[in-house]
Amino acid sequence: MEDQTRHFYDSLADDYHLIFQDWEAAQARQARLIAGWLEAQGVQRNAPILDCACGIGTQVLGLASLGYDQVWGTDISPRAIQRAETEARKKGLHLPFATVDIRNLANWAPQPYRVILAIDNVLPHFLTAADLQCALSHIRDCLAPDGLFIASVRRYDELRSARPKATSIVKSGRKGQRVYTFQEWNWETGTNRYRLDHYTVKQDPIERWQMKKRQAFYRAWSLTELAAAYQKAGYKNIKILKETQSGFYQPVLLAQGGRKADREKGD
Repeated sequence: MEDQTRHFYDSLADDYHLIFQDWEAAQARQARLIAGWLEAQGVQRNAPILDCACGIGTQVLGLASLGYDQVWGTDISPRAIQRAETEARKKGLHLPFATVDIRNLANWAPQPYRVILAIDNVLPHFLTAADLQCALSHIRDCLAPDGLFIASVRRYDELRSARPKATSIVKSGRKGQRVYTFQEWNWETGTNRYRLDHYTVKQDPIERWQMKKRQAFYRAWSLTELAAAYQKAGYKNIKILKETQSGFYQPVLLAQGGRKADREKGD
């Protein structure tokens, strides 16, 4: 999983913003939504926040622009982290970034965090129950006592039945350039895993077309399965917000956790 996922996001780093019709607008929109969730949970804007799968910076850049002044970003992809650093400098933001596998997060973390984010379908990259538990445990151990873990995932409860073969096409591009992105999903027979083939089709300045294809692998964890994994990893107060409740385009899971040592002190 590690090499496959890293390679996928390394290869996508330069084009990741093209997933959105307007990446800058998406940063601002998602930051406003996340800020609303944080305010509802009593999180102040000076609280330490870690996005443990920050990619090229979609969420961290938006939150920092809103005045959250202790925002960190980590990701498994070094090229995505390089892109995030570049985008932060463009905005005049000084944010700490690091290349870290979530399954090694607790060995890296320089401090406990009030909030850890894993937005936009991060957890389904963990294909086995053991890997998922490892990731959740490392995230938990990086949280301050009663810290908040927020993740979002696709609506797999429905998608596992429908088993769609592709996503809708997103059109983007500026100054007359046309860019199309879409995904093909190839489901493994008898399992809830699938191979995602991601396509970026670009028109160059003299109207030639170029296509890039990248592959990643996912497991369609249901919300019930995720909630059970959270409980096994020691989280509490697990909440699932539907899109109508969160305003986000995916279901959102909120849960409280904290470092193992802190929990043991309270026993």
